[in-house]
Amino acid sequence: MPRAAEATCDYYLEQTAQDGIPYWDTGTPQLAKLGDWLNEPSDPFNDYDPVGGSAAAITAQGLWRLGRFLEMRGGNPEKGRRYRQAAITIAHTLFDEPYLSSDPAHQGLILHSVCYGPKGWDYVPSGRRISCGGLWCGVLPYA
Repeated sequence: MPRAAEATCDYYLEQTAQDGIPYWDTGTPQLAKLGDWLNEPSDPFNDYDPVGGSAAAITAQGLWRLGRFLEMRGGNPEKGRRYRQAAITIAHTLFDEPYLSSDPAHQGLILHSVCYGPKGWDYVPSGRRISCGGLWCGVLPYA
């Protein structure tokens, strides 16, 4: 049984906003400033902690795959359906505004991704306190 994968997925689902989008730094004290953030949709325009749109996209794929495995061969179809439903929820969130880039001049699809906050590499729009609106920047060296 894929217990480690299930534990990881369960933790993710317990520590993300209602729509399945994680805040960038799980467990940061700044999350308390967002109120009841676990029971509300994510807010990419908040002033305290950026959200991870790219992390959500990657996680949705993992949730879908684990869900299919549990349904087909893993002997736990109920839990498998739960994971696949979570993946669908995340996809619905990401492929709609404010996460979906609708600007034809924009060079990406999913917005509100954090690359590496401590290095200051993320896009922080004028007048904002934290990163938002940026694209996933891919793999960067940890210099």
